[in-house]
Amino acid sequence: MNILKIIGIAIVAVTLILTVKAYRPEAALQISLATGVILLLIAAGTISGLIEKITAEAQKYGIDPGYFSVLIKTIGIAYIAQLGSQICSDAGESAIASKVDLCGRLVILVTVMPTVIEIIEMVCTLLEVNIS
Repeated sequence: MNILKIIGIAIVAVTLILTVKAYRPEAALQISLATGVILLLIAAGTISGLIEKITAEAQKYGIDPGYFSVLIKTIGIAYIAQLGSQICSDAGESAIASKVDLCGRLVILVTVMPTVIEIIEMVCTLLEVNIS
């Protein structure tokens, strides 16, 4: 089970960080960064099968897979921004962490906007509303 692997890695990393932090705080931050990347890669490997399944179902029902692509990208951006923000907070840089959160939200907005516009156009077409 991946969750047991994730928890095991996290416990080992936290123990190592607590041991190293007293002598070399910069090394503790590096261990934290490396652990975050490792856990993110494990999680990404876990959801890759789910993404393929969702894409196959979308194609089966004639739904444009681009919509799911935007959804997956948005979720990925949110998780990566949260990870970056938490790393900055762990390093004691809460101001930078809040900027990372803001930038993550802006990137999500830019990512979803074309799809939102397309959906609005489809709804207007269905309702026979002239948007010109």
